[in-house]
Amino acid sequence: MSRDITNIHDKFFKKIISDKDIAIDFFDTFLPSETLNLLDLTTIEYLDTSYIDEKLEVSFADALFSCMTRSGQELKVVILIEHKSYVDKNTPIQTLYYIANAMMQQVIRKESLQVIIPVVFYHGKKQWKYVDLRELFDSEFAEYIPSFSTIFVDLYRVSDENLSMITNAFLSSILLTQKYSREPEKLANKLGAIFEALNPRQMNLFRPLTVYFISLVKLEKNVIFEKINALPSNIKDQIMSTYDLILEEGMEKGMEKGMEKVIVNGYKKGLSLEILASMTEFSIDEVKEILKKHKLV
Repeated sequence: MSRDITNIHDKFFKKIISDKDIAIDFFDTFLPSETLNLLDLTTIEYLDTSYIDEKLEVSFADALFSCMTRSGQELKVVILIEHKSYVDKNTPIQTLYYIANAMMQQVIRKESLQVIIPVVFYHGKKQWKYVDLRELFDSEFAEYIPSFSTIFVDLYRVSDENLSMITNAFLSSILLTQKYSREPEKLANKLGAIFEALNPRQMNLFRPLTVYFISLVKLEKNVIFEKINALPSNIKDQIMSTYDLILEEGMEKGMEKGMEKVIVNGYKKGLSLEILASMTEFSIDEVKEILKKHKLV
């Protein structure tokens, strides 16, 4: 899978999961009951992931939360989201590395050591039989291999019916969209199920979901517009408004790229910074930055 597509999934997930209500209902849906009974999800807080070592480079996006237990003890809940188009058997090693770095940061910051609960959230199409770290080794020395439990969610294997039963309509729609994110035609056919029950006034959630959906559906305009027109008018209007904004932003980026080319070519032909700034309506500093990017100044 291309890095651009992976970035789409990463950015969308990080944007959505940072909403407290979404995070609470996500955990309430996927954490085992015995774990939920110990947590006070009303205390959950989304944390800056710079808490983890900035040098840590792994193949999944991450979200980090703090949460109090019902007994009043604070702990860290880590969500690791896997976006690969193939099953990666080394994920338990990556997860161990992630957890170890998080704990090392606690030591460096002289904080009390806190438990980290790893959750691997996978929404690839291929079935993945997740195994723990010790099962990666065929060794008589298993007692020396670190062992920890991981909550593994295979979204594609969760039925649409079960997703529709989630009381948070936005979370239900978000998960349904991610489930079919690699099947554009099936996703397009789920448009009604995804958008009909949503409140378009919740722009902090509605707009990112709409942008994500449109970026994944690869259909002719007339086909997708026909499906959108079948939605309730308030939903339809907001989707079309967002679609227009996407087009406008795309045109603006295209225009900026065109102006950048004018600046580069003009400078090569001897035009001054002042003339280039006047021609493109960029500031002289912006012209300089473009030329620096192309190593011309």
